[in-house]
Amino acid sequence: MNTKQSYKEIKELVYSFINIYFDEDDAIPSFFIKLLKELKEDEFIDISRGKPEIWASSVIVVVGRLNFLFDKSVPGSLKGLHTVCNFLNTSKNTVGNKASKIQEELNIRNGNYDYSLEEIADSLNAVELPNGFVVTVKYFKEIESTIGKISPDNFEDKMDKYYKITKKNESLKVKQREIEYEKLKGKWLKETEERRKIVYEEKQKNLREKWEKEKETQPDFLDIFGME
Repeated sequence: MNTKQSYKEIKELVYSFINIYFDEDDAIPSFFIKLLKELKEDEFIDISRGKPEIWASSVIVVVGRLNFLFDKSVPGSLKGLHTVCNFLNTSKNTVGNKASKIQEELNIRNGNYDYSLEEIADSLNAVELPNGFVVTVKYFKEIESTIGKISPDNFEDKMDKYYKITKKNESLKVKQREIEYEKLKGKWLKETEERRKIVYEEKQKNLREKWEKEKETQPDFLDIFGME
């Protein structure tokens, strides 16, 4: 089987997995195909050697690792490597090793923008601020979206403005949380009082019923003294 035929077969297997586990509007499946194309074009990798199922599984696993798809706590997670391997009837050890070799050969690290969702890559990549501090790209974008573009010339003024805005926003959040807490507290007190009232009335009802039953079994007062 030549490279072109292997590529077609591997691609079909990847798509069969996509059709089951991803929605049409998901961005991640495009990374699978993009990686497969890079493997096809790499001069040091021969996708015509080895089983197509292994290559397809490995491609999915590489992208899955980069996007935390095997983390059970992540929404839409694939739960584990076994999901891929069971579907394509491959070995977890073989696929895991193959995926690692692909990442090594293509120098694909965590936070790679070509194969990761932007929000994930932004959280794993860093940028150095003009003052020498290093922050995540995600945090840097948050700063610039709040106060505009940062440069060495305006850095101090911009950051001073940013801290004032965030401090004000945090104060508003705290105040809002306090308001919500008071609402919940009032609701809780009301519900507690209602439950207490229900329990009290139920208890009084049970006591009355108990008294009525006991009264029926008690001898008449006059009988006690032989006065009847």
